[in-house]
Amino acid sequence: MFLKSGIHPTIAGVLLAFTIPANRKIRIPKFVNRLQENLDEFCQNDCEDGMLLSSKQLTAIDNMEYSIEKVQSPLQRLEHSLHGFVTYFVIPVFALANAGIVFTGGHDLSGVDALTIDIAASLLTGKFLGIFGFSYLFVKLGLIKLPGNLKWAHIMGIALLGGVGFTMSIFISTLAFSDIIFLNHAKIGILMGSFLAGISGYFLLRATLKKAKDDSTH
Repeated sequence: MFLKSGIHPTIAGVLLAFTIPANRKIRIPKFVNRLQENLDEFCQNDCEDGMLLSSKQLTAIDNMEYSIEKVQSPLQRLEHSLHGFVTYFVIPVFALANAGIVFTGGHDLSGVDALTIDIAASLLTGKFLGIFGFSYLFVKLGLIKLPGNLKWAHIMGIALLGGVGFTMSIFISTLAFSDIIFLNHAKIGILMGSFLAGISGYFLLRATLKKAKDDSTH
């Protein structure tokens, strides 16, 4: 209905998200006390393990399940339960389905390949220079400081991962290019740049974090 009325359908998702409560029914101190009271039904002084549970122990399990459910807000419970499904299925399918890359034949593509390479390189280097450059500048100006044991190599890895986001880049390309051939090459360049950014950022962070872990063990 949102789509047919001219409103982007993602607005429906945003409005639906506003209706999910973020408040918890049980606070942490009360949750801990309730949990401890029910755990005492199993083991107060000496723990005995029988074949069957007593009726009080079964009731205690029901009480703990209730408390565990109520200590989580509906918002966080949904987010936690759907995280894997959304991350590894919904987002990739959504991104690829909305990329809209169309391969057509019968066109002369000579001289256009440079556009794909330029956009891929721009996406990779632009995000890197923007994130790393401004972080470095603000630290040197004394406006911010690196937290904890974070090193510049870690910031470089994070800056490379910044190039993974390609949905807005594809949206801008649809506004920039009216020719379908240029648009397709732009989209391919965006996907290439995002892929290279993700791979390079992953291996850089993997190498630097592994080195930091090895140094901490010595």
